[in-house]
Amino acid sequence: MKTLNCMIIDDDEVCRSILSHYIKKTDNLALIHSTGDAIEGYNILKKEGEDIDILFLDIEMPEMTGFDILKAMEENLKKYIILTTSREQYAVEAFELNVDDYLLKPINYPRFIKAIEKIQKKATAEEAMLADEVFEHSTFFVRSKQSIIKIIPEDIYFVEAFAEYILVYTYNPDYPLKNPVEPLQKFVVHGNLKSFDEKMEKYKFLIRVHRSYLVNLNKLEKIQDSMIHIRGEEIPIGKHYKENLMSRLNILR
Repeated sequence: MKTLNCMIIDDDEVCRSILSHYIKKTDNLALIHSTGDAIEGYNILKKEGEDIDILFLDIEMPEMTGFDILKAMEENLKKYIILTTSREQYAVEAFELNVDDYLLKPINYPRFIKAIEKIQKKATAEEAMLADEVFEHSTFFVRSKQSIIKIIPEDIYFVEAFAEYILVYTYNPDYPLKNPVEPLQKFVVHGNLKSFDEKMEKYKFLIRVHRSYLVNLNKLEKIQDSMIHIRGEEIPIGKHYKENLMSRLNILR
């Protein structure tokens, strides 16, 4: 089971502290954001929402309620939602918004872990479905513009998130590899980087290095000043991904 990244948006400081404690003591969970400000939380979701798997969201908050956040994000909120509240009266509206669970405060650990186990089962089932979608052989296909393009994973240099699309940069047969300044071949594919990363999980040389970038370790030329250099391109290394990247490199000491 992969680690699920969590975020808390709750103006109740005690509840935030309790949830943080529960997340840290539970296997396969990681807390990457926690805020008591609903607007700040909403802005983080817009910028970094793709990296968040589970959102613990309070309902009653000043300036912007939890329901306001859910409705504002609409289809862009591709994650598991656990609402936290001290009132039962919101349950019907909560489930009309397709949330995954509804925790009443004060939240105890048995109830917390029951919600998490339910989500972990969903995540495991979804991972299995994604795995079934990936071809067993060494190629896959993407839709780019009006064409369906065959791509060999080993030919990918890096993948970049771009709004509602991903940009897949591959070997360009029109230019010799010995010339590192010539452009790579780029395919524009509708979708998000997280989904693409999950589908490419079997290809261990493809690794996430930033919330907006996936790179082929075999194409990496050097790392300098927290930037990866590949074929004349500079790719930033995100702080949440650096440790995993460095552990995957075969560094002679």
